[in-house]
Amino acid sequence: MNREGSNADVESLKDLFTDLGFDITICHNKSRDEIEDIIDKFAKEDHSDADCLVVVVLSHGKGKPYIWARDDFYSVESVWTPFTADKCPTLAGKPKIFIFQACRGNDLDPGVNLSRKHQTETVLSTESHRTPTDAGLPLDLPSVDCFDTAENPSRKRSQSEMNSCSEPYKIPAYADFIFAFCSVEEHKQKCPKKLQHGV
Repeated sequence: MNREGSNADVESLKDLFTDLGFDITICHNKSRDEIEDIIDKFAKEDHSDADCLVVVVLSHGKGKPYIWARDDFYSVESVWTPFTADKCPTLAGKPKIFIFQACRGNDLDPGVNLSRKHQTETVLSTESHRTPTDAGLPLDLPSVDCFDTAENPSRKRSQSEMNSCSEPYKIPAYADFIFAFCSVEEHKQKCPKKLQHGV
């Protein structure tokens, strides 16, 4: 499924992870079977020389547990479970980061209006304005991620344009959160005995 602004996100992510020294594989608009096959094959490779794994999925969501492929949906869990230590031992003990840019329901995030006072200070606005977070970009205001409005999402704004911008902009209310859990949903974490006793 087509996701507006996705090409610009892919380019930004490619630049970032290239600068960080990652080997990058980009897969565009694959079917569910192709996605599952790519993930399974990649999990079976030898990652002994790797320090960590980062998987980024940019798509549309279908409720909490599902992501849309080109032809069908697949579970979020199916993306990360092939990389557990028992299935992918050469990544055991190494960080595995999974980032999903996709909706998780039908509710709209009301967003928060901000205005830039100067380069390092941001002020909250009390004006109420709803922006659908499904598009990921404001409809009528410059967005915080340096891209123009949803009418022209692929035009990236320069940093100097953003720094000199005095007009208000909007971000989703949950834009600043990153959640990381030590155990997966419906599982409990079991500590080794020596950690339980403080040894």
